[in-house]
Amino acid sequence: MYPETTKCVCGRDAKLEYDFVIEKYMGKTITIQNVPSYACESFHTKYARKTRLRIKELSREAFDCGLREIEYKD
Repeated sequence: MYPETTKCVCGRDAKLEYDFVIEKYMGKTITIQNVPSYACESFHTKYARKTRLRIKELSREAFDCGLREIEYKD
């Protein structure tokens, strides 16, 4: 679904990793686990557009369910 590598804004190769993201939503802190992201050797982090949109949706879903942590899912 996600390619293993992509070009970073700095021109280096960025590799696919799965990490957590901490979001603020309606004054609450929500942690989203196993988010696909790309990181290069210069420590730049990049998310696909659909991933950024999904992070927002999952933050809302976690907030509505009263959760402080949620697993990333497409």
